[in-house]
Amino acid sequence: MPLCSYLLSRPSASSPLENRAHPVANTSQAPNLEGIHREMHGITEKIRIMNKINARLEKHLATNNQPPPAAPISEDANQSRRSHRSGDQNS
Repeated sequence: MPLCSYLLSRPSASSPLENRAHPVANTSQAPNLEGIHREMHGITEKIRIMNKINARLEKHLATNNQPPPAAPISEDANQSRRSHRSGDQNS
């Protein structure tokens, strides 16, 4: 067995993923959880505001931006269609 495989930690039966948090040796290294929480709250508030604005915009566009009416087929297009049909019958 190679030496590097001895150095790698192996999952145990009690904790197969080794996802337990390791204690922080120095409290100055601990993350500022209050600051992170405040920042997350600020981000969620901004997302909430953006969602409201987007909902208003969608409503505005749906009511004020109706699709244009279908354009009538011009006489030139009708004549061209008829001539192609008659040409197909002659060949």
